[in-house]
Amino acid sequence: MTPNINEDPEDISSETVTVTVAMNGVDYNDDSSDVEFTFTGTGGAVSVWVIVMGSLIFGLLLVSILIFGSGL
Repeated sequence: MTPNINEDPEDISSETVTVTVAMNGVDYNDDSSDVEFTFTGTGGAVSVWVIVMGSLIFGLLLVSILIFGSGL
């Protein structure tokens, strides 16, 4: 069975899973499988939105420190 992921492909950069074989509920190579499958989503490692919001919050923090410092 394939994994059920509730996220959009845009939110996933990549996901690697181990491939195992099962037939009629009997697992044949669950412990000894070396085969991996890597899904590459359409999302990037860090989205642009996160960088923009982080920069904005950091800038507001600097402004608030400057205002607080000038009030002393």
